[in-house]
Amino acid sequence: MLSRSLLPGVDGGFKTVVPEPGDSVHAYMHQLATAYGLPSVRPLLLEVGGTGPRPFSLACAPRLAELGGVSVSEISQLSGFDGEYAAGTSVWTFGAEQTSLYPGVNCRRLPVCVECLRTRSSAPGYVHLSAMLVCPLHGIRLVAVCPNCHKLLQSDRARLDRCGCRYSFKDLAGDRASEDEMVLSSAIYARISNAPLSGAKLRSQTGEFDLTVLPLDDLVYLHWALGHVLPNPRPCSLGTRRRLSPSECADATKVCVGLLRYPDDIVPVVRSWLD
Repeated sequence: MLSRSLLPGVDGGFKTVVPEPGDSVHAYMHQLATAYGLPSVRPLLLEVGGTGPRPFSLACAPRLAELGGVSVSEISQLSGFDGEYAAGTSVWTFGAEQTSLYPGVNCRRLPVCVECLRTRSSAPGYVHLSAMLVCPLHGIRLVAVCPNCHKLLQSDRARLDRCGCRYSFKDLAGDRASEDEMVLSSAIYARISNAPLSGAKLRSQTGEFDLTVLPLDDLVYLHWALGHVLPNPRPCSLGTRRRLSPSECADATKVCVGLLRYPDDIVPVVRSWLD
């Protein structure tokens, strides 16, 4: 049962929690849990989520909107709702964009930016896309693996600022992101939040190239596909639906940005891996 503090007319009634651009649905649930004084997000996850393989679909938006005191349209702009089938394809909603590539979506992972935890009133957990490695607002790498227990951060952990092992991220120093990591994450964030960022522009062989002209599906697919042809530790068939590891994501980002910036130089290298 959900805490009675979430019911209208009891303990102050409903709270108002307005989503910020780029927020994910799981991070928003953590913000709601904090606003309602819940010790953990898990009762809220059980209340809002359904059953089956896709418990957090857009069908839970009305209940989230009611609890957050906002419109359903605002909730629908959150990133990372579970996939819905469209013409036989599983389509995942990320704010203003959609992607059909399931292996590029880590829907049960929720990395965080330590600077966002310190500076924002409602700290976001970043979107469940393996290609997004850094916070475009602060330029530091997202914490995706707990430094204490070395496990990937799950979206259903009790608190956004702590791992399941209770290790706190608030005192961590953020690692500065590389230019490649920054430009790709900025492009993804801009597509999702519909907020253009200057950091999403590349200086390429043909001049300046704004990555935000590419749909999210193209950015995610390119990153995932290149990650599967990298020769380290060994080439992997593109037919697999395997997700990329954190280290593979970082390597794929370098090659992805290199391909977009210097296609004449990178394409022959990638082709040699496929031979």
